[in-house]
Amino acid sequence: IRTSQRERAVTTLPPVFESVVTETPDLFVQAIYDLSVPEMVVDRICLLGDSAFVARPHTAAGTAKAVGDAVTFVETVSQHESLERALSAWNQARTAYGAQLVSRGKRMGEDRLTLGS
Repeated sequence: IRTSQRERAVTTLPPVFESVVTETPDLFVQAIYDLSVPEMVVDRICLLGDSAFVARPHTAAGTAKAVGDAVTFVETVSQHESLERALSAWNQARTAYGAQLVSRGKRMGEDRLTLGS
């Protein structure tokens, strides 16, 4: 894998990035996973942050998503008299957001692969 990574760097990357790859002694491959759940709320249990959705690292959204989940949770609960309604509203909004984020990360990854081919 290291040899093929270096060869591909020479043929596909701009010189400044090529040198980073070709001069790095211990290259490695990092698997990238996507994770989505169909619902972030089950009964009275809520999933926040990466426990519900893991978007690819190039979205740079992990911490911001976790904070957003927490902040919107507090806001949504304070806006509803019924915890059940609050959880339902929060679940709908944040599940849609998480799915969009994972989808965006996949598109970004596909775009990067296309640029490198």
